[in-house]
Amino acid sequence: MGLANLAVAAVCYGSGQLGLLAGEIGENVSPLWPPTGVALVALLLYGIRVLPGIAAAAFLTDLPLVPLGGVVMDTGAAAATALAGYLLLRRVGFRLQIDRLRDALALVFLAAFGSTLISSLVGCGVRVYVGQLEPREFLQVWSVWWTGDAMGILLVTPFLLAVRQYWRLRHIQWYRYAELGLLLVASFGVAWVGTHVMDAIFLTFPIIGWAALRFQLVGVAPCALIVSVTTADAAVGAVGAFAGEDVLMRMVSLQMFNMTLVLGSLLFAAIISQRDRARDEIERTCSRLGEVIHHLEVSEEEHPVRVKPTGEERQRPSDTS
Repeated sequence: MGLANLAVAAVCYGSGQLGLLAGEIGENVSPLWPPTGVALVALLLYGIRVLPGIAAAAFLTDLPLVPLGGVVMDTGAAAATALAGYLLLRRVGFRLQIDRLRDALALVFLAAFGSTLISSLVGCGVRVYVGQLEPREFLQVWSVWWTGDAMGILLVTPFLLAVRQYWRLRHIQWYRYAELGLLLVASFGVAWVGTHVMDAIFLTFPIIGWAALRFQLVGVAPCALIVSVTTADAAVGAVGAFAGEDVLMRMVSLQMFNMTLVLGSLLFAAIISQRDRARDEIERTCSRLGEVIHHLEVSEEEHPVRVKPTGEERQRPSDTS
């Protein structure tokens, strides 16, 4: 598993550098931290044997940011966060397809909101201890750190898991590919206009609903990621819908939007998947029932059932007239 650990470390480290580009509050605290989602997917796919790669990426990412003792604590917290999310999801029987309502709820409340408390509390505590963060700023920075880790799981994890399901699209008609492409382009265009030009960041919700209705996870995951990244860019740059707000209010507005976007999209996609699966099961059951009825009808024609005469019919004298 050396190559797997190396690959996981490289992807986590690279996504961490992207996350640092959006660092806004405190010491490189990002409102969207992709390595958390990447690490969880790696554990879901390969198990705990890739924990060394996750820890190595966290160590290298934090090495230029805090003293060595803090780096060690941050590394342990990052590995513990990923492991806790993985174990919690396994405990409830999480399915990688996220095609049940219980899977979406588990991802949101157990992995995203629950396990990320570890890394956010330890990370902010380390920065207070080394003097990079004032104690009075702890709650503000922790809230952004926690939601940034949570959004890393809620946006990146479904996207990476959706990539594994794109094989499902190989048999669809060409116009469905065009429809999916239109959804991706529209997600970026409407999100950019709604955040950079107008004060209307919720304009993308109908598009996300369309993606969930038509393609479930494979459509809604990339659309939600595009919308969130575009909105985060506007929040960090304090433009459009976020112009005139201080840093805290921009981050609060961004995270409220992201939470609403992801919660709604994942839950809706899961409900649609459940509905389609139930409909398919009903159709299969009806088809099997039809086959059974047809088989019985054929058997009746080939071997008609003879009705035995009743007692009165046996005793009735024959008509001799």
